[in-house]
Amino acid sequence: MTELDRYHDESHVRQYRPSAWRRMLDACGFVVDTLETYRQHRPLTALTAGADAANVQKIHAVLERLNPSQRQAMNMADVSGQPHLDHWYEMIAARPR
Repeated sequence: MTELDRYHDESHVRQYRPSAWRRMLDACGFVVDTLETYRQHRPLTALTAGADAANVQKIHAVLERLNPSQRQAMNMADVSGQPHLDHWYEMIAARPR
C-alpha cells in the first residue's frame, strides 16, 4: 500500500508491478534474468520504526480504517501481542543486453 510506504519513508513515490519493472529495465537496455515476488509477515514496527510521530499516527489511522476484507488481504494478525501484516517485495536480477 503506497500510502503506508509514504508515511514510513517520505521519499517513497510509488510501487511498481513486476510487469512495469520488466518494461522499464527493457527500455533501459537490460535483460531480466529473474524476477521473483515474495512477501513476509512482519511486525507493524517494521513500518513505524524511524518514522516521525505524526506519520506513525497516520499509519495507525490507515490501518484502523481498513475493512475486514482489506485486513485479511494484508494478513493482519496479532503475533505475541504485536500487530503483524504482510509486506510485499520484488527481487530482480538483470544484466545489460
